[in-house]
Amino acid sequence: MIKLHAHFMMGILVLMAVLITSCSPVSIPNSTTYQLTSVVPPSNASVKKPSNQSLLVSLPQATAGYDTDKMAYILHPYELGYFTKNQWVDEPRRMLEPLIAESLQNTHQFSAVTEAPFSGFTDLRLDTTLLELHQNFLTNPSQVELVVDVRLVKCSSQRIIAGKRFSITVPALQNTPYGGVQAANQAVAIFLQQLIKFIPEASHL
Repeated sequence: MIKLHAHFMMGILVLMAVLITSCSPVSIPNSTTYQLTSVVPPSNASVKKPSNQSLLVSLPQATAGYDTDKMAYILHPYELGYFTKNQWVDEPRRMLEPLIAESLQNTHQFSAVTEAPFSGFTDLRLDTTLLELHQNFLTNPSQVELVVDVRLVKCSSQRIIAGKRFSITVPALQNTPYGGVQAANQAVAIFLQQLIKFIPEASHL
């Protein structure tokens, strides 16, 4: 009888533990979210001829398959997959906008660098399209592939005065989603370094 009573009490305690856990205000996330945070810091080098031109960084666009906060990967040719328990905190194209603007502002090459939405007038506008951002597992180690199209537009005439496609590949340190996140941030850093060299040259600063 004592043994039955002990089993009964143990069952009650287990049930209470389950109920307390299920009612706990602390929730365990179903997925892990990551950010793109790379930015080019201000340079110590002085600008010989600071420009009086202003630049608007428009909200980047993205091609189909990459206009999402899902983290993309490739396991088979022509097939784009997404991690189920790992994702970006926002669409990569949206995360790129402030990184581009801050990196260009840090060059001190322009009188002002603004982000969309912006209702005022600027001399130039930078339009960007994210073509690819995925972790490619067809190679070992896997690698992150970032492809971005940029177009520099003269606002007064709406004429494209320069354009370029940037393609960056960075090997991942691990064949994991987090390894891909690290490589993606490195790829973005490389892209921004190349971008801040291209834009002043293209705008004849």
